[in-house]
Amino acid sequence: MRASVTRCPECGWEIDPEDEMCPNCGAYLADYEDVEPSEG
Repeated sequence: MRASVTRCPECGWEIDPEDEMCPNCGAYLADYEDVEPSEG
């Protein structure tokens, strides 16, 4: 079973949550603080 993946808000590419940048389109995830809900 795979670990949770983050989807790039720009292109929808599946990214490793530890990545800072989308390998597909180059968007920096730090620019999108609300990519994944951080409650709990």
